[in-house]
Amino acid sequence: MCSEPGHHHVHISAVAPRADPDVELRDPVALLPVDAVTLTTLVDNCSDLLLADEGPVKRAGLLAAASAARLATNVLDTGETFDIPLAQHGFAMLVTVTRAGRDHHLLFDAGMTPDGLRDNMRRLGLSPGDVELVVLSHGHSDHVTGLDGFIRAVHPANLPVVVHPAVWTKRRIAIPGILEFELPSPSRRSLLDARFDIIERRHPPVTRTDRPIGAAGLSA
Repeated sequence: MCSEPGHHHVHISAVAPRADPDVELRDPVALLPVDAVTLTTLVDNCSDLLLADEGPVKRAGLLAAASAARLATNVLDTGETFDIPLAQHGFAMLVTVTRAGRDHHLLFDAGMTPDGLRDNMRRLGLSPGDVELVVLSHGHSDHVTGLDGFIRAVHPANLPVVVHPAVWTKRRIAIPGILEFELPSPSRRSLLDARFDIIERRHPPVTRTDRPIGAAGLSA
């Protein structure tokens, strides 16, 4: 996952985004009590097949690897190896909310590479088409770029994507005497072209019990 380091030699600066009069600030997602919430890690910094299940945590370990699909390889005497979930810098999680016997799926962040999220969902037997809502925690590329493969899997998206208005902010890393470069930011145009419904929210929603489930059919 990414961070904005606090070391006094490293400076990450931001430029305030320009207001876009074509994007309405809305807050259409209501929160209702639910029966269960399941968190499935799709992209993370590390992966360990030797870790066993612990408490409520279930892991895709050796048993899952043994039953997984195989990849061809010439360097092993069997001619094949396991097609297992791959780790990468960044983060993505599938949040499954169960209410009244129905499951609803929310994608929280998307990882760093274009196809990492999509491929790990396939390896875990999950379908991008089941996602009803996307939430981006912030605009760093290691939490956003996996939307590329996700969009190609479900295009047109026709989904709400919830972001903070500062997600479009341009940032740069400046380490005096070593390097200085601008960080890539999410492309509003690309998300709109993919038919995402961009919802900008400055604050978490307030729990409500007197209105229907929100625009994506989700409750939390």
